[in-house]
Amino acid sequence: MKLIYFSLGYSTHDYRFLKSISDGGHEVFFVQLEGNQRQVESRTMPEHVHQVIWKGGREPFRWGNLLKLTRDFRRLTREIRPDLIHAGPIQTCAFIAVLSGFRPILTMSWGFDLMDDVHRNKWWEWVTRYTLKRSTFFTSDANVTRDKAVAYGMNSEKTVVFPWGVDLEHFRLCDNLRTTKGMVLVSVSAIVPGKPVMGWMCLRGRL
Repeated sequence: MKLIYFSLGYSTHDYRFLKSISDGGHEVFFVQLEGNQRQVESRTMPEHVHQVIWKGGREPFRWGNLLKLTRDFRRLTREIRPDLIHAGPIQTCAFIAVLSGFRPILTMSWGFDLMDDVHRNKWWEWVTRYTLKRSTFFTSDANVTRDKAVAYGMNSEKTVVFPWGVDLEHFRLCDNLRTTKGMVLVSVSAIVPGKPVMGWMCLRGRL
């Protein structure tokens, strides 16, 4: 299968998805919406993944560039002729993919797009609903985001939930934690703005 993988940047999650898709024998074209504002993945692009040069991928996304980006993304679909577009977050990458007119589209939630971004204002809410109603398939890593996607118009029969999870090659529950009487909290989230990991750490002594 030939597919376009359209994402905001190049993170550890992107690397894993690109590698897994490529290792599965599929031809992958990676389209990046924004330039990397902070280095979060040091590994080079997985082997056999094609990095696509287009009018995006150089700066933060701006709504004023939506028409230009949509037109150029439509050009990519005509030139690459993919079997499927895998796009997310919802209000940026998936929205542009939907506006391009190409189908089928697998829209992937990154969590924050349905738990936070959708509540920014009425425009973001409208974009969310517009995109999900026109997405062929939807996937996320939790039931809560799947349920929110359905509430915003996604066909419930076209959804798949699978956890991105912990890499067990790097983390295994050791014996001393198994015998701990108190609660053990494990956070697999990055400590960045918008993710209150530090708040959980401060609450640890009160739980």
